Amino acid sequence: MGWTTPRRSEIKLANVWCIYGYSLTIFIPMAFICIPPLGWLRWLAVMAATAVSGTFVVANLKQSIYEAAPAKAVLLLGIILGCHVGLGLALRLYFFAW
Repeated sequence: MGWTTPRRSEIKLANVWCIYGYSLTIFIPMAFICIPPLGWLRWLAVMAATAVSGTFVVANLKQSIYEAAPAKAVLLLGIILGCHVGLGLALRLYFFAW
């Protein structure tokens, strides 16, 4: 019997880009929903799209992050989700402010 080293999860940057890119596709139909000049509808659409997109990112990166850095996984996932909420707010306040 030989020694085996525990295999740590590898998080590749290309995979993260792909996951994040796929998560942003929900913002395409959201942009069409934001065409009418109704502020409450725009806020609702952006919040819903941000929630769906953020859930997709966290769900797909959760296992890899827990395997790679179990002690800091909650902090890292919180930072990712916080940055994603910031992106949603920036989209609403910058692009759909008119």
